[in-house]
Amino acid sequence: MNFLGIGPAELVLVIIIALVVLGPERMVETSRTLGRLYARWRQGWGKEVEEMTLELRREIARLQREVDEIRREAERPLKMLMATEIPLDPKERRAGEPSRSKQEIAQDSTSEPGETEPSSLDEGDEAD
Repeated sequence: MNFLGIGPAELVLVIIIALVVLGPERMVETSRTLGRLYARWRQGWGKEVEEMTLELRREIARLQREVDEIRREAERPLKMLMATEIPLDPKERRAGEPSRSKQEIAQDSTSEPGETEPSSLDEGDEAD
């Protein structure tokens, strides 16, 4: 057991030295005074710890609100991206074309085989 960094052997040595220096009469009075001072110190320190704990809890709550706000802001573009329909299956994409929505793919599959859209013509091909 350590008391303020002083082990039991050191504490006994301090008590013996104090008994020799102060004498038995003043030793009792000095011990009471030291006990009261220590109690006041602990009580004051307890208040300080309580105040620091309260302040830290407030700061943690503030930081948590900031983190939540940043998370919501970061999720907003992700939700927008997830709302767009981009086919992930490579079979649904045409070579060299950007990703298309499922609606565009469905429209292409329902069109007549002979029909061509102007956008599907290459620049080098011209319709005669």
